[in-house]
Amino acid sequence: MFGIRIHRSLLLVLGLASLSTTVEANLIGGCVPDGEYDATVDYFPDKVEVRASKFWEIDYFNNYKKVKNEIDGEIFILYQCGTPMPSFSGVDLTHIISIPLQDGIAMDTTTHIPYMELLGLRTEIKAWMGSSNFISSPCLKQMIDDDEVVLIPDTNDQAAVDSLKDVLGPNVVSFHNNRAKYPSELLNVTLGAYKEASNPEIFEWMKFMAAFFNVEAKANELFDAADSRYECTSNEAEIIAARSNLGDGVQPVVLWASWTSFDGTEGWQVGTCPNYYCEFAADCAADIITSRSGTIDFFGSLLLTTEAFVAEASEADYWIYPSFNWDSTFELHKDVLMNFKSVQNQQVFDNNGAGASAWFENRLAEYDLVLQDFCDVVGTADPRHERIWFRNVFTESQHENEITTCEDPSAPLVPRFTPCAEVNICFSGDTTVRVDSTTTKQMKDLKIGDTIQTGVQSYEKIYGFGHWQSDQKASYLQLHTDCKSSPLEISEQHLVYTAANTRVPVVAKSLKLG
Repeated sequence: MFGIRIHRSLLLVLGLASLSTTVEANLIGGCVPDGEYDATVDYFPDKVEVRASKFWEIDYFNNYKKVKNEIDGEIFILYQCGTPMPSFSGVDLTHIISIPLQDGIAMDTTTHIPYMELLGLRTEIKAWMGSSNFISSPCLKQMIDDDEVVLIPDTNDQAAVDSLKDVLGPNVVSFHNNRAKYPSELLNVTLGAYKEASNPEIFEWMKFMAAFFNVEAKANELFDAADSRYECTSNEAEIIAARSNLGDGVQPVVLWASWTSFDGTEGWQVGTCPNYYCEFAADCAADIITSRSGTIDFFGSLLLTTEAFVAEASEADYWIYPSFNWDSTFELHKDVLMNFKSVQNQQVFDNNGAGASAWFENRLAEYDLVLQDFCDVVGTADPRHERIWFRNVFTESQHENEITTCEDPSAPLVPRFTPCAEVNICFSGDTTVRVDSTTTKQMKDLKIGDTIQTGVQSYEKIYGFGHWQSDQKASYLQLHTDCKSSPLEISEQHLVYTAANTRVPVVAKSLKLG
């Protein structure tokens, strides 16, 4: 009997184990099959956490997510399709929506496009509400031309908007900036990124969108990668600035300003902080000129007169002109602007390097790339970086970096950036150093504890390596001298001493023959 009891107990344990379900990843594009729902299972092992944004939050439960937009007080219950719809009492819910979305989304704001594209969800955009003339994405424009995306040019045509439920399906969701704009029968979801202040806060709304498609893992990957690249670029800028300033604390001064004559009101718009470009300036080790002394009312902001603008802005080292009318502005104010330091040195940049519409559509989703561009403008970027957004108005053509073709509408958008960290790799591994008066060794062969020459007659032990990147490709200058048979391979930004001044070092790239 004892043996039989053991046998039956084992059968019972095995039976329970066979009923247990483990979900390794969120279900993307599909539902829980009929009859397989298990109330004890967490169907969302991939979760997002709000780390930067201030205006939305998310909570996870076994088969549903509770998402709240703090701006409008909207609460959405997103439940896994194939599982029971949760019921609530005494809770003011905006919508209960089955996910991942099966009927796609309708959109009306271009800044939301790259988030969907980065997440690999471009083909989930089933309708565009409004003019397509301002869309930059070549793939989305192609999908509209091929009638794969329904186009509703007039957003005031409420019947056309409501018809999307019949054309696309009853669960089509509308992503937009302004809920009051669409009092329709669609499942309306307000995206409040425009209310956020900092670049990461804005970019994190991509996670909000990802929750409707169960692609939280991809959203986390993209957010963390961009955050890491941004931090690395900022650290690089600090290092480069320290090397260039040689401790004097003087930072380059940048102006963020443009001329407007919209609706009959004329004046100069000068940047104010806090704002995203103020973040870029600070993280590129630059000072930015700001002004709140305008006297011309312009939709709630204050414009400067030309006289006031000259007084505040003429001595800036660099000028970023965030508009597309530089040529006409320069012709109109040429006599005045020719006295600007930035103009005289041809250090004026507009945001037309990648196309007229692309700046407004993509720069929020590529804020780490914009930082690299900004640092390049003020001279604190990795020397390998080639600007995408900001173009020199005197020496570079418009739209040189515009993406005009679509290879695969179903393929995700690939972030553009210059890989970070090379600037910190000071020497090539093939560079030789003296370990005693008669012996040299290549740097790649050095070890902690080795003794190397650090002065004319001085040697010291190595106690650590600040930047050891044995698998990192890098570019170097080769410095050839009369007293050394092999060249010194060194990064462009590394400091070196010259015979002309043995007390104050200079950056290697500034050296000249002789």
